[in-house]
Amino acid sequence: MAQDAGTAVQLSEIGPRMVRGIRASFVSLLLFGLFFYIVSTLVLTPMRAATVRLLIEASGSPAVSNTAIASFLTTAPGMACLLVLAMTTLLLLLAQQSGLLLIAHDTLLGRRTSPLAALQQTLAALPRLLGLALVLTLLFLICALPFLFLAGLGYSVLLSDHDINYYLSVRPPQFWTAVGFGLLIAIGLALTAVFLLARTSVALPICLIEGHSWTRPVRMSWRRTRADWKKIALLVGGWLGAVAIASAILLSGLVIFGEWLLGVIPGGATTIIVATIGLVAAIDILAALGTFVSSAGLGFIMAELHLRLSHDHATADIRSAGMSVAAAPPATRRRILLRIAAVLGVFALTSIVLAYGVIESMDLKDNVQITAHRGSSAKAPENSLSAIRQAIADGADYAEIDVQETRDGTIVLLHDSDLKRVAALDKNIWEVSYDEIRDLDIGSWFSPEFSSERIATLDEAIALARGNIKLNIELKFNGHDKQLTAGGGHHFRASLRGSKRVDVTRDCRTA
Repeated sequence: MAQDAGTAVQLSEIGPRMVRGIRASFVSLLLFGLFFYIVSTLVLTPMRAATVRLLIEASGSPAVSNTAIASFLTTAPGMACLLVLAMTTLLLLLAQQSGLLLIAHDTLLGRRTSPLAALQQTLAALPRLLGLALVLTLLFLICALPFLFLAGLGYSVLLSDHDINYYLSVRPPQFWTAVGFGLLIAIGLALTAVFLLARTSVALPICLIEGHSWTRPVRMSWRRTRADWKKIALLVGGWLGAVAIASAILLSGLVIFGEWLLGVIPGGATTIIVATIGLVAAIDILAALGTFVSSAGLGFIMAELHLRLSHDHATADIRSAGMSVAAAPPATRRRILLRIAAVLGVFALTSIVLAYGVIESMDLKDNVQITAHRGSSAKAPENSLSAIRQAIADGADYAEIDVQETRDGTIVLLHDSDLKRVAALDKNIWEVSYDEIRDLDIGSWFSPEFSSERIATLDEAIALARGNIKLNIELKFNGHDKQLTAGGGHHFRASLRGSKRVDVTRDCRTA
């Protein structure tokens, strides 16, 4: 009978056993990890993306911009989207961890489990894993709510007076105060996550090996880890932290090497493209390897903790005796393989359907065109006539501009919701008329040579672009619009006669 209080967890014993176990079962762990990486990349990721896309469309918008994410998450579709994302992500992690855990568990008991057997047991446990994922998701979200509230409160108090781009560009004292406050919140959230990981560290093996589901594995894990949760937190947090630091160092080194290589490598565009692809592939492989190492080690930690805290190693044999697919009778082996093939077939068919829908919605024509973001904003003030002139001189196909409207309905070129960053005026665009701002200097913030730059109207931008460059006009809806939607269509049609082409988009891209 398992006791609830747990036993003394000796960290000095678990570490060496984990290292020896990984060595003994490395091939099985690697094969299972590789297979699951392929499945999650090709199948589960498109399924999650399709679900999120449907939920976003249910909100009434085809996309959600970065500045509107917080508002979107407060709506019913947004909260459903957050829950689905969290649940599917956690279910994916639990499923991957399950196979590694099963291999680790048998390795610690001196037995050998093939990747195929671990896969079969993971698939059989999916209904229980789904219930566990839901419970853990709700638990983590509930514990994260106070931190999210504090983050929202800090943003409201420190960063809500002006457009966020002002703070990111100028970085006034409030910005650094917000950064410090955010860092404290992040540390608190990380410590809470480590605490929860420690208290639920044996929930997954209880679910898999002892056959419990829903809230029972979490409650049992909470009781069994009560006496040793600090040691477990140190063990789990230390392992994940060490892998994260090592991965960050290696990735940083690889990025620095890549930047150096691209700067000195001889040859033309083809050589640079091939080198870039190789570097990106190396970064992806290194990131995947770091994830695999952390997950494999965590599997051994969970298995070891479960064996130590159960007080009854007989629980290790609760699973069916037919653990090894290779040792099973031929008929049983065929049934296992057929079940695996059926599940993978359903996944593959779903993936094909989703991929077909995505490809059909994409324009795959080989028609590369160059767009100058907010005009040539690297050489001239963004969203200015000078930036459009520079884009024309640079030979760009498009000049992308952002437009909003003033209090009197004049459509002007402006990205931020206020004028603080570009004109040092603490006013929102919808609070002023065009006559009040037409003489404002919007170029000196960029360079003194542009001190004569003034806020441009859409009419002026179209007149300059006509016959010279195409425009991609991004409508920045700020909740105070009149002409952008109601009269804007007539305005555009009247202004664009004779122009080459204008694309009109909503605010649905990153800033």
